[in-house]
Amino acid sequence: MESEQSHSEEGRKPQQLDWFCFERNFREVIEELRLKRTQGSITCDINNLTAGHVDKGVSLILFTHRSLKPSWTLLVDTRAELQLAVMARHDMERSLDRERRDAQAMRMQLDLAVKTNRRWEEERASIKGSASQYRVQLESATRERDALKEQLHNLQLENTKLQRSVEEQEVHLRCQQELQNNSISLQAKTRTGLDEVKRNIQKLLEDHRLLERQVAAAQEVGTKVQSAMDNFSIFEDSQKKETAALEKQLICINTELQKCKSQEAILPKQDSQAESNKQIAEWQSSVREMKARLASERESYVLLSSTLEGALKAQAAFQAMTEEAGHKVDKLNTDIQEHQEKQKQLINERNELKTNLEQTVKKLSTSEDALKEAHVLLRRPESKEMSTQTQVIQSQDKEIMTEKIQEVIDETEEKLTNEMLEECKQGDNIEDNNHKEDSQMVVIEEELDSTIVETSTEIKQEIVNLCSQEAGMNEDSKEDITQIIQLENNVANIINIKQ
Repeated sequence: MESEQSHSEEGRKPQQLDWFCFERNFREVIEELRLKRTQGSITCDINNLTAGHVDKGVSLILFTHRSLKPSWTLLVDTRAELQLAVMARHDMERSLDRERRDAQAMRMQLDLAVKTNRRWEEERASIKGSASQYRVQLESATRERDALKEQLHNLQLENTKLQRSVEEQEVHLRCQQELQNNSISLQAKTRTGLDEVKRNIQKLLEDHRLLERQVAAAQEVGTKVQSAMDNFSIFEDSQKKETAALEKQLICINTELQKCKSQEAILPKQDSQAESNKQIAEWQSSVREMKARLASERESYVLLSSTLEGALKAQAAFQAMTEEAGHKVDKLNTDIQEHQEKQKQLINERNELKTNLEQTVKKLSTSEDALKEAHVLLRRPESKEMSTQTQVIQSQDKEIMTEKIQEVIDETEEKLTNEMLEECKQGDNIEDNNHKEDSQMVVIEEELDSTIVETSTEIKQEIVNLCSQEAGMNEDSKEDITQIIQLENNVANIINIKQ
């Protein structure tokens, strides 16, 4: 096929050259005509041309067109064949290049295979001598690997144990923190309660001081009243003596009056009337003074007795209140001391937990370092069977560790729930105690109010009794007063008689 194509190409070469020349000449003519048209010379030539020239030109153009048609078709066919031949040639060149490249690659591979074969032969010769050494090294490496696996397994177990202990200690630490917060809140509540109790104690102390001052003043007034009563008794004795003397004088006066009646003619009237009027005025003034003194002294005595009794009762109630407050303060102090001791215990436990956590963290860091070293040692190439065995062992260890971790988590959760329940119970008990103490304080306040009311009523009753007693005691004085009134009446009768 290639020979036939070459012969056909050689036979067509002169024809192709002629056609190329003709085509070139024809194109040159066309370009000249185009140039002439552009310049405007064609118009002048057409005007100068005759009809014969035009017919000749047209006939020539038609003849050339007819003669050029078959040549043009041949030219198109030859061009298509030429393009096909060029394309085939390019394809052949490409296939040749590919085959050359493949041949070069095969040669390179052959050279590499030869080189590798030589190298493997050399290595095989060298390995035959050191095979025993490699076997010994392999056995030692396998032993080291097994030992490292055991160490890794032990370290993993220790790591899980340490993690469990860390989690338990963290949980315990959280519980301790919650307990500490609860204790702090309780301590704050107790402090507020103590502040209120201290304020109440200060108020009670101020009231006690005021009562002491009042009691001292009352005692002074009592001493004064006692001295006044002594003076009053002395004065009563003296008044009784004076009344007795006055009665005697009245008797004497009556006798004298009778004598005067018998001796009216003898004695002068004016002198007797003046003397009797003077004596009557003196008696009346003395009687009035005695009445005023008696009334004022009785009133002061009643007031002093009532104030003294009220002060004594208030002092007794205040002493009872102070004793109760002291007992409550002692209880609160004991509770505060217990809370402080619990807080100290919690702080000590927290410090112990911190130390344990630090130790566990150190152990974990050391175990992690050992695990890293074991992983570095275990990074050597292993066989597929050993890798599968290690994977199976690791999966089994993971399952065992997960089961143990779940068990530990369940146990810790149960412990936490129990501790939280106990703490809640303790908090409820503390709140109940606080409520009880508050109720006791309210009851004590109510009792104090009731005692104050009772004391006030008792004081009123005692005042009434004292008034009644004084009324009974005053009967003697009333008798004296009646006697004095009788004397006054007698004097008035005497005056009337004299008038």
